[in-house]
Amino acid sequence: MTIAIEPHTLPVSPAKDPGGLARLDFAVRGGVTRLVRSETRPPLGVMRTLYLDEALPNMAFTFLINPTAGIFEGDQQRIEITLRPGAMAHVTTQAATKLFTMPSGTARQTVRLKVGEGGALEYLPDATIPFRGARFEACTDIEVHPEAVAVVGDVLAAGRSAMGENFAYGNLRYRVTAARPDGVPLFHETFELTPDRSSPAHLGVLSGYAAVGTLLLICAATQAEAMLEPVRVALGRLPARSGVSRLPARSGLVVKLLGRDTGEVRGALFAAWEAARPHLLSGAPPPLRKY
Repeated sequence: MTIAIEPHTLPVSPAKDPGGLARLDFAVRGGVTRLVRSETRPPLGVMRTLYLDEALPNMAFTFLINPTAGIFEGDQQRIEITLRPGAMAHVTTQAATKLFTMPSGTARQTVRLKVGEGGALEYLPDATIPFRGARFEACTDIEVHPEAVAVVGDVLAAGRSAMGENFAYGNLRYRVTAARPDGVPLFHETFELTPDRSSPAHLGVLSGYAAVGTLLLICAATQAEAMLEPVRVALGRLPARSGVSRLPARSGLVVKLLGRDTGEVRGALFAAWEAARPHLLSGAPPPLRKY
């Protein structure tokens, strides 16, 4: 379901502080990608960079961390990641993002990703899990140079399934846009889900499913065509429902996923990423141990 909405229109509870911030800049120094700027404000933080991929020793890996239990009413978080020319980075989270009950307000997260010429960013946070009564707005803006790669994934759960809270949250609004530096649009999606007015479980497309996922694979035209069939084949072996489409101007692919739980969707998302990665970068993804 797609609904045209303006960003930042959801009323947000007044925050007691400027909100969480993670502003990360990556640049090549001495032939290796370094985190040259790390500006954070609680509750957001960042771990030191690691180099986990033997096939890509230039790529920096780091984890965004939130030592609190999750996102609460009134929270406003900003995540800004910039890759300067030639830089390569993989950014993920240390665990799923939990959206707690918000009795009288909401929360917001803004993500801005910018990838310079020759750069490659993999931004693959863990799933978002809304609790009963959660209200949340998420806005993501992606800017990718024509000679760069961006892999951006998102998994959204219907709720805490084990607690019987599927589609028990109050309101979720999502907006994702991707464009070239000159403003040429590559992808735009907005949606709003308000279960107490119209349950997503009865919308047809979400009936019987408890998690949805999106994977954007933005790259050069030759890479997009080369990875299309491998991604489709990889997804065809898995139980999650999936669809793969070309982005405008042969700028990459978008993968949409439906599953019975977050594990099923996340498994399919990673399978698509694994199938695409040899055509985007070099070799399969390295194992990421988070616990």
